[in-house]
Amino acid sequence: MRSIRELIEGRKLFTIKETSNILDAARLMVKRKIGALPVTNQQGNIIGIFTERDLLKRVVASELDVKNTLVSQVMTTKLVMASADETPMYCLRKMKEKKFRHMLIAEGKQIIGIVSQRDLIEVDLERKTNALRSIDD
Repeated sequence: MRSIRELIEGRKLFTIKETSNILDAARLMVKRKIGALPVTNQQGNIIGIFTERDLLKRVVASELDVKNTLVSQVMTTKLVMASADETPMYCLRKMKEKKFRHMLIAEGKQIIGIVSQRDLIEVDLERKTNALRSIDD
């Protein structure tokens, strides 16, 4: 089974500064076709994550002004992380348990990527499809 490191290999990690507004975050997410952005402080350290769920629950539902609300005001600060050496199934179980759709991937103290539930479900589906094919052979 592939490791998370293999899954995120070659992917660029997009982040957003805590001082950016929600409109800029949403535009970046649409442009890059991603559902979450790690949020960095002035030193470049990741201090939170801004997700589609944050946008809906904390911005749209609260009728906040997307141009005048900072990402730092509505981001999720409770970060769920996994090691790059973990398996996709471990990460999927952890995400389900913690009720998160995106997980930051760390190597030591450095964040090197992010995975979504969709990424992990696709890996699981591929694994199960291959197992079924081997039975048919």
